[in-house]
Amino acid sequence: MRITIGHQKSVPQAIEVADRAADQVFKGFPMGCVEIVGQQKEWSGPVMTFGFTAKLSFVKYPLRGTVEVTDRQWIVDFDLMILGRLLPDKTHRLIETRWRALLS
Repeated sequence: MRITIGHQKSVPQAIEVADRAADQVFKGFPMGCVEIVGQQKEWSGPVMTFGFTAKLSFVKYPLRGTVEVTDRQWIVDFDLMILGRLLPDKTHRLIETRWRALLS
């Protein structure tokens, strides 16, 4: 899943916004019986790598993504991998809507 969102902030301001958004995007997210644990993030210049584990009963799915901050855009790349096949399509739309709301 790739989401590109425009901004009119300085790169340092856009990095701060992206950092806060990554902390909030999956908090309280309605993913049914999937529990989000072990959230982590790391910045390398203007690129944040984030990850967490989605627990579904006794099965754990590690998920990863990146947020790249450019002069004009946030570029979010996120792969739900096999979990994406298990979740309804509306979950993909909810994730995108949540990122857009938190970054705007």
